[in-house]
Amino acid sequence: MSQSKARLRVGLTEVVETYRRDGFVVVRGVFPEGDRRVLEQELQRYIKNIVPELPSGEAYFEQSAPESIKALHNLNRHSEYFSALHLHPTLLQLVRAVLPEGEVLPTGTSYFAKLAGVGSATPSHQDNIFQHYDPPLALTLTISLSAAIPENGVLICRRGSHQGGLLPHRPSNVLGFSQTLERLPTTAQYPEVPLLLTPGDISLHHVNTIHYSHANRSGQDRRQFAIGYRSSLAVRDERRYEEYQEILKRLHEQSSGRT
Repeated sequence: MSQSKARLRVGLTEVVETYRRDGFVVVRGVFPEGDRRVLEQELQRYIKNIVPELPSGEAYFEQSAPESIKALHNLNRHSEYFSALHLHPTLLQLVRAVLPEGEVLPTGTSYFAKLAGVGSATPSHQDNIFQHYDPPLALTLTISLSAAIPENGVLICRRGSHQGGLLPHRPSNVLGFSQTLERLPTTAQYPEVPLLLTPGDISLHHVNTIHYSHANRSGQDRRQFAIGYRSSLAVRDERRYEEYQEILKRLHEQSSGRT
């Protein structure tokens, strides 16, 4: 990543203000074509050489098309490239601006694909139901690899929902997104905002921001690479986290983790 041309085109003050107000922010044109080409090459190498050997819980596939990857997690554990990517200086600059308290620590990398015609819906949830950080000084940063439009299952965030705390969830029975909100707040309370991204754009959303997406029935993929970060001041509730891991383990045992 030392020869990366990634750069910021907006002032960090604007990014921080938007993130704190809305619980998410889009930063345009951060990752240029050359950087994305390398990322895509590394993804294809990872899918070919590493995915077949992954344990359950690190690779998910669409039920309607078992050969179609839906999500990959913890790529940084198996790839030097992805381990280095989550320490990319431009990404850290963004994250440090919106998480100024404590030291910024990466928590993992993921790849999400909502493929043309088969990409399934993502149930409404808050990421902290999986992570259990208190205080919730954590976020997910995504790098857009393809255009996100309403027709291909664009990610929808609820503006201001990060301010409402962690809401009750229930099992969703959806592998890869095993929890969903018991009750989705109204759009009058927290308006819907689709994150309409172009390749190279970056978005950041708070760990308590409500988000979801619809199925992709279009002829165009929606794909993104995601990196989690937290402040060193964010402490994991280990009891709740272990309880969730037990639920996840049972879910994988029931389905073999490959659906």
